[in-house]
Amino acid sequence: MNINKIFGPYLRKAAPFGLALTGLLLLMTHSLAYKLGLLILFSLAGLYVYARLKNLLPASRPVRGVFSFVFLLLVLAYPLIELLAHGDQAGSLKTVLLLGYYTLPFLLYVFLLTVLGDLLLALNRRLKIIPLAFIRSRKLAAGALVLILAGSLAIVILGRIHYENIKVNEYRVEIPGRSARIDQLVIALVADFHISDVSEPRRMATIINKINSTRPDIILLPGDLLEGDRQGVDVGRYAAMFRRLRATYGVYASTGNHEYHRNIDFRSFFRKAGIELLEDRFVIIDRSFCLAGRSDSPDGIQQSLDQILQGAPPDLPLILMDHDPSNFAETLRHPADIQVSGHTHHGQLFPLHLIAQLKYDLSWGTKHIAHTHFFVTSGVQTWGYPVRTVGDSEIMLIRVALAHR
Repeated sequence: MNINKIFGPYLRKAAPFGLALTGLLLLMTHSLAYKLGLLILFSLAGLYVYARLKNLLPASRPVRGVFSFVFLLLVLAYPLIELLAHGDQAGSLKTVLLLGYYTLPFLLYVFLLTVLGDLLLALNRRLKIIPLAFIRSRKLAAGALVLILAGSLAIVILGRIHYENIKVNEYRVEIPGRSARIDQLVIALVADFHISDVSEPRRMATIINKINSTRPDIILLPGDLLEGDRQGVDVGRYAAMFRRLRATYGVYASTGNHEYHRNIDFRSFFRKAGIELLEDRFVIIDRSFCLAGRSDSPDGIQQSLDQILQGAPPDLPLILMDHDPSNFAETLRHPADIQVSGHTHHGQLFPLHLIAQLKYDLSWGTKHIAHTHFFVTSGVQTWGYPVRTVGDSEIMLIRVALAHR
């Protein structure tokens, strides 16, 4: 039996998928590979779309020349905007920055619709549903080009509308009350504001008002309030907005990875905003529950949970804020009743949520494992482009019953 003859063709077909999976694993585990991989994928996807869409154009050289120029601008827009956004003059370029941010989701859906079109063409070649002569006609080419571009634009517009809709998603859980003096606790969980030069004060005011409307007992903000790599951003006006937050036990935050980008004094911001920052420490609130906050430094977590929770009273419920939901196993080795996280944005754009689901223990929602209830919010705002095609721009409202048996 010739094994190579039988399995060789299948192995050759599977090889690209194996390499793609290996590349995906590298992207998820190594920072340098992640950045390099994104650059390579972005470039290859751009070349593929350019070649396929150019074939749909008339043979006219002026038309194709204009298309090449416009397409090159679209491809370069997002990287250039990211560079501009880190400069001192970013605030004065707010409109330009916003327009540039939309190019990335637009190109993503142009790519996906182009791939879908090619798959349908391949299927038609096998099934022969549409005559080949019509497939090659200029009329179909023009229609396909309009459908791809208009469809992508429509998806981005709908994604912007969905982003604008701030939802309050409500959950109910029960945890052991132990020696707590209270029977219930209402938590407003809000993460990933990503305040930067393109943040909209109108939207921030809406978010603050919506949080207050839930009448929470405590407000938890587990990281990425600030886009800390921006220079010259006036965050003082936003600190004043946060001071309007109202909760029985106050407002508490832990840091996310974006606070540590060093261009903004985030500790000063939290003080001015009236938010108590828990960096690798815990507090006891109303002699009823223990609240801990874990730092998410890009250099790696500085302290273990053993260190952070040393001295925490075992007779009180424990709530943990940990921005990055990537280490549930460590949390489960401790008596945490609730962990709240953000960071993932649930991928933000379809189908990137599929990668987020692979990378994180939980990319959005809630999961009860052993003695711990895990909550991961998809964020009240977005990173970069203000477009969301998966997940919600949300405030999580968690109603906790503390059982005394």
